[in-house]
Amino acid sequence: MSLADGAFTRWKSEARRAGANRSKVFALDWTLAAVPLALVFGQLTLLGANSGLLSAAAALVDLLTLALLLGVAPRASPAFNTVLPVVVLIIAACAWGVIIQPASIAPSATPLEVAKLMGVAALLLLGVRVGGRRARSKLFCGVLAGLGGAYALTTFWLYQADPFRVMGVVKVSHAERFTGTLLNANAAGVVFGIACLASLGWLQSLLGRSRGGEAKPAFLSIGLASVLVNLIACGFTASRMAFAVTVLLGILLCLVELISAGEHETTGRTPRLAAVTIVGGLILLAVGLGVGKVLVRDEGVVDTFNGRMQVLSHFTAMAQQRPITGWGLGAFDQINQSSLKSSSASYMYDFGAAHSAALQTILEGGLPYFLMLAAAGLLVAWPCRGRGAGGFVLP
Repeated sequence: MSLADGAFTRWKSEARRAGANRSKVFALDWTLAAVPLALVFGQLTLLGANSGLLSAAAALVDLLTLALLLGVAPRASPAFNTVLPVVVLIIAACAWGVIIQPASIAPSATPLEVAKLMGVAALLLLGVRVGGRRARSKLFCGVLAGLGGAYALTTFWLYQADPFRVMGVVKVSHAERFTGTLLNANAAGVVFGIACLASLGWLQSLLGRSRGGEAKPAFLSIGLASVLVNLIACGFTASRMAFAVTVLLGILLCLVELISAGEHETTGRTPRLAAVTIVGGLILLAVGLGVGKVLVRDEGVVDTFNGRMQVLSHFTAMAQQRPITGWGLGAFDQINQSSLKSSSASYMYDFGAAHSAALQTILEGGLPYFLMLAAAGLLVAWPCRGRGAGGFVLP
């Protein structure tokens, strides 16, 4: 065999191995991007996995999936050390819930809430595993935008077919409002708002790379479509707070993009400004469609605000009675039913939440529980500081 033949044979062998490695990496990237999102959207589809049985099953599936993926792809992610304190805080919050269980007015609800928190920790670790490579992070964000848009469109179709049921289950509260695949319009508004902002972040990332020719028009179209359809869906839930926060944060993101386009670009500035202007205009159109739905709710804004303040005042007084131990994790229904008065029973008897995540956390687990979860949330958001220049920056 000549030297040329030997070199060619070695080149073919190396090319074959490189191709096999690329195929493995591609399959792993898709698996790590798709599996966590399948868990999230699967739980949303199952009415939000909001019953005791579905919540426990969802948390168990999250933990098992984490164990399986870590077994298949055990390589540590560079971000693991960053997220470890967050996981420790969540575990500490779980331990606190067990410690205060004897003081709970519904002790049987504690194990389920602890399981939910462990499921959150599992999803967080899955997210860290996903973010191990920049290419995988891009893929994850793109799949999230695509699934978010598809989810919103599907729920519109389901609502059109039967506005008073969700997959055969009758909506007890908010029966006349759009709730996606959930049974609560306010929770649905939060889901669509998050999907809208996540898609907007991905769209900003694409716009930031568009000058280099990296962003394909099809991806830009998917990102923009997901932003618009989720913003409209958020408005159609008629959840005023979710819609207002989504719009304000969306405007903030667009302003950041406009400022960065003006400060950090010398050439190609006009096309990017034009793109941002077009996106902003379409978002305003979606806002207009959503505002119309929000404003046609039966109760007026002033009446809703006054009623909400009364509810918050009521539950704040309950929380002050047990500021350290709270009333028990997952015990909100019992807390609400035991504190009803003749003046409030007519409209508060079926409340499933305190209409304030922070207040309900303190109400159920006390101040120590709230501080642990608040610190965990702050640690998750902290790495994003200072990344406004140039739009959303992927890891």
